[in-house]
Amino acid sequence: MDKIANIVDTLRYRGSVDSSDFNDLPAVQASAAPAVENWQMNFEGGTLSGSCQINSDLPILGAGLIAYSEDGVKMYFGTYCSMSDAKNQTTDTVAFPTASTALFNPDADGRTIMSIVYGELIGADGKATPFSQQQKFTV
Repeated sequence: MDKIANIVDTLRYRGSVDSSDFNDLPAVQASAAPAVENWQMNFEGGTLSGSCQINSDLPILGAGLIAYSEDGVKMYFGTYCSMSDAKNQTTDTVAFPTASTALFNPDADGRTIMSIVYGELIGADGKATPFSQQQKFTV
């Protein structure tokens, strides 16, 4: 099972993923790396939510968004959405991963949140190529 599949499996069936799991993802070639923009992290009414936009020259197999404490120890939420069919076929080059939790501690104003967006592209060789980027926010 590949690295992204392990992360997705853990989120789906066993709970939290350690932020260090993203450190070992192979680097995507600069020309193929997706652009991640319009990052947002909001805290309102006890709910922490995040979103971003992924633009890629290559088809996106799937994408997810995870939020951790600034030190990467405590996971607040995580999500992954497959954008492919049963044969791993996709032509989508834009993704909008979102996630939220209503269990965020309300007295956390001013806290720094680390958000990681991750996923897989269909590389030029036709193989899945993982990617990830992180951003920090103060909520």
